[in-house]
Amino acid sequence: MKYKKTIGYKDARVLLSDILPYEVPPFFSNRKFYDFVVEYDIHIDENKLKFKRDSPKEVLNIIKILFGFDNKNCSLRSGRPDDKHQYFNISAKQNETIPFDFKISHKDTDYRKLFVMHPINQLEVINFYKKYNSTILYYTSRSNFSLRKPHRIASLRYFKNTIKSQKGKAEEFIELNKKEYRSLKTYFSYEKHSNIYRYYESYDFQKAEKKFSHLLKFDISRCFDSIYTHSIVWATINKKASKDNLHSKGKSTFGHHFDVLMQKHNYNETNGIIIGPELSRIFAEIILQKVDQNVEKILEKANLKNGEDFEIARYVDDYFIYTNEPINKDLIIDSFKKELQKYNLYFNESKTIEYTKPIITEITIAKEEIKKLLNESAIFLFSDEKPQIRKHYLAKDIITNYKSILKTTKTSYKDLQNYFLASIFRNLRKLFKEISIDQNRLIKLYKDLLNDSSNDELKLKYSDLSKELKKRHKSLKKKLGEIIELSFFIYTVLPRVSYAIKLSQILITIISFIKNAESTIGNLKSKGILIKDSHMLINYDFDAKHDVFKRIFDGILTILQKKVINNFSEIETLYLLPIIKNLGNEYCVSEEILNKHFFIDQLDKSNNYFTITFLLNFIERRTEFTTTITRLQNKILEVLKWFDRKNSEHTFLLFEVLTNPNFGYNDSDLEVFRLKSLNSADFFNSSTLRNDKKAFIEGIANFKNMYFFDWKNPNFEKELNTKRGHEVY
Repeated sequence: MKYKKTIGYKDARVLLSDILPYEVPPFFSNRKFYDFVVEYDIHIDENKLKFKRDSPKEVLNIIKILFGFDNKNCSLRSGRPDDKHQYFNISAKQNETIPFDFKISHKDTDYRKLFVMHPINQLEVINFYKKYNSTILYYTSRSNFSLRKPHRIASLRYFKNTIKSQKGKAEEFIELNKKEYRSLKTYFSYEKHSNIYRYYESYDFQKAEKKFSHLLKFDISRCFDSIYTHSIVWATINKKASKDNLHSKGKSTFGHHFDVLMQKHNYNETNGIIIGPELSRIFAEIILQKVDQNVEKILEKANLKNGEDFEIARYVDDYFIYTNEPINKDLIIDSFKKELQKYNLYFNESKTIEYTKPIITEITIAKEEIKKLLNESAIFLFSDEKPQIRKHYLAKDIITNYKSILKTTKTSYKDLQNYFLASIFRNLRKLFKEISIDQNRLIKLYKDLLNDSSNDELKLKYSDLSKELKKRHKSLKKKLGEIIELSFFIYTVLPRVSYAIKLSQILITIISFIKNAESTIGNLKSKGILIKDSHMLINYDFDAKHDVFKRIFDGILTILQKKVINNFSEIETLYLLPIIKNLGNEYCVSEEILNKHFFIDQLDKSNNYFTITFLLNFIERRTEFTTTITRLQNKILEVLKWFDRKNSEHTFLLFEVLTNPNFGYNDSDLEVFRLKSLNSADFFNSSTLRNDKKAFIEGIANFKNMYFFDWKNPNFEKELNTKRGHEVY
């Protein structure tokens, strides 16, 4: 039986759902920022930043740093005596900020730039959603073509199974209308598909093939980079009306406010919008829905009916056009080219693909072949299962067949990487679930025998299952080695952040399974159960465990040694480092390897906020990394020499310096470094005494409940679980 439980999140829930890119590194989130904003009721009211009256002094100082106030000239103000808030005045243009950008690998040799907006702009987004959530839903309900559009405000409810507790699993998924999970990935529930590949497997896709003989796929060239922010006004009023009312009524409209919001957090840029946040996808969706509407009207005038003469589907900026007559297809394409150009958007000629009946893409064929390949592989089956189809006993067998699939279907690694790694993960979990069920059956039989030792039927069942499990345990150790080898191969041929996340999920699942097996036996022994027969359970002795762990460690080490990092691939490597920590103290990366891979030893090479903070948290003041910590400190001081309160990266970095205990190799070093950082940023008045500076630092450092990088209780498995199902593309 399941029942609904409400999650009590406030308006500030937007911070948890629609602000950050999917690809941020592990342990970085807005979770504590959300708590901080809610606890002290921090919000923007016109030109005031308000917060609870009589908030602790250290909270006021954190507010100054996070929201870009000038510490030298910032005065605390109070409203009426009955007002529960105090406030700082927001100065002119204080919220016109520079977003923090970081690069990730994209395509073969290119990169994609993603963004994290300044904290003060994040507060503005809260206000915007609160005021305009219904308006957003109106403007995202106009297209008959869209496959992924906000449908309603997410209910913030989840279904809890009252029979079997789901505690500790913390799996989060994008909220879908009528199919909601415990999640804060999106502020709105969405229709119809959370991922484009779900569309390929949907009834909608199959139905379109039944009715039409041709499919044409195209996308918009550099869609988010090309969007002109003023075009949101054209999409919500119209171009002529917006220009006619440029200096009057137009400035009070939803479109104008959305335009200004997008400009402010991108340093007043009007060409292009920041990539990564869900907010940006909503912005693009509203504009593209207007394009969809315009095209449908053109086609109606040509007496073409949607669903009869053609069918169009759009997932974000990917279009699917179904027709029977070439003349209809040409009219549709010409109409889209014309309407897109009105919004400074352009048809991507190089990525246009046509299919004729049977409408099945090369990727779909390849996926089916991969599914069949893994289903038939002995690596993912136990010896007694489906002996008639067992083959591919080694990772190299699967790899060879995988390459053959790519060649025959004319697909590439990038087309199938996500799917293949996700398939390995699913099959691995199925393998573990199977053996765990049998193991629990064995424990129950043993307990039953303790109470009924003369029961011959129980003895026989116990004996048969013990023998079977013994065989399975023996084969499992070999299988894990092959799965690890296969997973590393799939990842290393084309490293990307999303692939690194999936590889990490596979590896952490294996590590957790082995550790859980250890603790299970320990718990049973402590209770006096199965002392003599514990070998019948999964029992990884020291050598067996470290044989598996060493394979994982060697795979990561090879990546760190072989692949020298470039300027846009550091995030993917950051996902692999926590795996090493989860292996235990016997495994560590040397200072030399870390320095070379991340260019830490080269002062002329910069490292961004994400990399610096993650590495210092990974090192955790270990004495053998003193040189590395000093080098990273020097890089921070170089950045803070140019400190700009409007610069998001500078803001995040300064805050981290003052709150994160891992930014020094001991307490004394950290204290000196924090003082140097504030002086480098020219944070204090020249008359500020050293003791006052130290008191300022200590107050913030001792405030443990506000951070972006979780240095207190980093749980990598939990972080990975929250990523599951979150990808949009």
